[in-house]
Amino acid sequence: MPFTSFDTGKTGITAAVIQQADSAAVTLAALEALLAHPPYVLFAHNAPYEAGLIYDQESSCPALARLPMLDTVRLDRAVYPGLPRHRLDDVLSQLGMPPPARRHRAMPDVLATCAVFARMVTDGAGTGRWSTLTDLHRVAGIEPKAARDDAQAAAPPPSRTPCSDRKETTVVHPQPAGGNDPDRRVRWCRSRASAAPARATSPA
Repeated sequence: MPFTSFDTGKTGITAAVIQQADSAAVTLAALEALLAHPPYVLFAHNAPYEAGLIYDQESSCPALARLPMLDTVRLDRAVYPGLPRHRLDDVLSQLGMPPPARRHRAMPDVLATCAVFARMVTDGAGTGRWSTLTDLHRVAGIEPKAARDDAQAAAPPPSRTPCSDRKETTVVHPQPAGGNDPDRRVRWCRSRASAAPARATSPA
């Protein structure tokens, strides 16, 4: 995607830095190699967006793309419902935490998110909002899209009503004036088990 002067001003990253960096596929494959002994749970601020980035590189990090995730934005809304905005900077300010030096770079943002996550878990537990990892998943869990794909692929095909239990219905659609055939007959099968009557629709 294009890299603009706005991005450079916000992050200090230049197009030249991007050109010299490893690709997303290489980086995420290296991260997956570090996570060799699951189970793990990922967490991120605005986790659906991060999960989408990982899913786009699923072929390079298939295990990583299937890890469950927690969204600290959802945790924040649960623990601090009065906060009008839930960006990371807003959360840090609300909690009295100074933004990290070199904000919007990877490691400083990771450390800030870790600090926010630890505080949210502690504050939520203190009010009885959660006490287990299962509770956290119920409040802020993000199901990986790759895992949903797996479940859909493994699901049995939908059942169909056998043809012996179906009857043919004929519906007559009058044609507009000028048509060659005064009656337009359409046939289809309708299950005898269906309580809903067949409904005729106007011809296109």
